[in-house]
Parts: sequence; C-alpha cells; structure tokens
Amino acid sequence: MNEPRIDRRSEPRTAAFGVAVVISGDGTAQRYRVDNLSAGGALLTGEPALPEFEVLRLVLRVGAIPARTIEARVVWQTDGPVKGYGVTFVNLDAEIEDAIQDVVLGILGGAATTPANSRGRDIPSWLP
Repeated sequence: MNEPRIDRRSEPRTAAFGVAVVISGDGTAQRYRVDNLSAGGALLTGEPALPEFEVLRLVLRVGAIPARTIEARVVWQTDGPVKGYGVTFVNLDAEIEDAIQDVVLGILGGAATTPANSRGRDIPSWLP
C-alpha cells in the first residue's frame, strides 16, 4: 500500500520549462523533461527508468541558466503513464544554486509565466 508522502521541501519550487540530459556511467545520454524546479532539486519526467538513490550526472538547462553539468540523486519515483523522478541536487556550487533560485523566484514573482497545468503547454524555442 502506498503511504502518503510527507513534503520535506525547504526551498520554493515552481513549474518550469527545461531539459535534463542524464549521463550514465557508460557515457550514454538520455533526455528528460524538467517539470518543476527548486534550488534543491527537480521533478524529471521521461524514460527509461532512473535508478533510485544513485547519484547521476546530468546536464541541466532551464530558463536563462546556462547548461551546466551537475550531480543529482533520485530520491523517489512514480509509476503510471508518465514516469516521474524526484531528484535532489548534490555537491551544487553556490553560483549555480543562486542561478536556479533566481529562475524559481522570477517565475513565482511573475517575471516568467507557466500555466498551472504542465501538460499541453507551449515549449520555448530554445529547448533542444
């Protein structure tokens, strides 16, 4: 039986447009969509399945943040028609953490707009 998940987020989080390219240990890369974002982590959607609790390298591209390779740990996942993976960023340097926080606060403050329903939203032209 699924137990209700306790929300332990410590940073503001918002819906976000973006891409994360996960680079596996053997060097293969797979794209996932970034559906929401905070300075501490993100919700990635896509396939194939990501290994839970393993630290992964990913290239994150969200908003005005230059693409950066960072480390993240998959801390939870969902099953269903759309696979979702909650990741927490690890060993994040202060510069990229501040840049992510600026994007999140800009969206929350209205500097950028994202619909409440992430399905069917327009994809920005900069998205590869």
